[in-house]
Amino acid sequence: MRRIFIFILILIGFMVSFLPNEDVLSVENVTDCYIYQTTEDGKEFLNVAGKTLYEKSADIAEIVHRIDDNDVVAVTVRLVGNYDIERILNLFDVKIIERQNIFNKKIIYAYSNYFSGYNLARKKSNIQIATYENQVIVGIPIIVGGF
Repeated sequence: MRRIFIFILILIGFMVSFLPNEDVLSVENVTDCYIYQTTEDGKEFLNVAGKTLYEKSADIAEIVHRIDDNDVVAVTVRLVGNYDIERILNLFDVKIIERQNIFNKKIIYAYSNYFSGYNLARKKSNIQIATYENQVIVGIPIIVGGF
């Protein structure tokens, strides 16, 4: 899980470097950051096969603080701004598994050696990115909570 959080932080850092008129990532750019965990803290989100997943609103500082927690299942980060997603993916040598365009939303399923892979629809994937309007949503291993 540590690699997942480090990847997100690095990803956000690289996104900042590709913004044409901004030198630093301000708090306004990160609109939502959620941790999905098995610990009973936060809003009950999903109950499957007797296990409950809880959604907890967080900020980047909390994610950094919790990078070693075993109860964290997934992370979803929402950003506002225009980012060069292709360039960022190339920096991390991410392999694009599939691209979709659904209702003016671009969705990318990808795989990175930075963390474990998951089989989604019989394809190995561990990153999902959705872009639309002026938003970027990154989910590891998938976007949780919709987009």
